[in-house]
Amino acid sequence: MNTIGERLLYIIELEEVNLYKYCKKFNFAYSSFNQIVLNKRSLGIQTLYQILETIPNLNINWLLLGTGEVRLIQKRTSEGELIIEEPYSTYLKQDEFEKMLLTYFDRPEVKKAILKIKAEEID
Repeated sequence: MNTIGERLLYIIELEEVNLYKYCKKFNFAYSSFNQIVLNKRSLGIQTLYQILETIPNLNINWLLLGTGEVRLIQKRTSEGELIIEEPYSTYLKQDEFEKMLLTYFDRPEVKKAILKIKAEEID
């Protein structure tokens, strides 16, 4: 899923309704919403806010950027208050800079240079 529209349609389908029924249930204008899903119209902040009200555990980073888990974790406190958390796995993923750096350090000539510097420090 490369676009906001594709991800939006996916999350609505996870709610086990089609786009038309979702729009009708939550008072969205179907024609406008369909334009967003088809990537012919941008997702406005007011529409985003309304979507988050209807799907409170939706991960906004996933919807907008395609990163992280689709849904956030919902829990209730001992007092019954609803809290939403990001999955811990979100923070375990390796970022692109880290991957690039590790690839660089894995090169034979870089390893030799590092070993040479360490040897000089010992002497």
